[in-house]
Amino acid sequence: MLYDYGYGTPETQVFDYWQEDLPVTLSRSDAEPLIVAKPGGVMIMVSDFGDGGEVVVSPDLARLGIAGKVTAVDVETGAALEVAATGSVRFALKKHDFKLVRIEGGK
Repeated sequence: MLYDYGYGTPETQVFDYWQEDLPVTLSRSDAEPLIVAKPGGVMIMVSDFGDGGEVVVSPDLARLGIAGKVTAVDVETGAALEVAATGSVRFALKKHDFKLVRIEGGK
């Protein structure tokens, strides 16, 4: 799914969790992101290295070029995820699991 989104191609920018100044922050220190950004959207793989629980993903919308009405989906299930007015996305993450989330702007 990451490759289908463009991972590793010139039109995307990849941010690894160990890099400084990521364009996305997570509410938990025991979860780590892999971020694949392209104009107007981002796909984030969030991995749990703790006991699971709720995660809030807060993207820097301006830096990622995401504008308009922000939407988010669970990439594996296609289910819509709740998006706050700030663009933050909240979801549950099971212990030692991961979730692929796509965040995009719109009209």
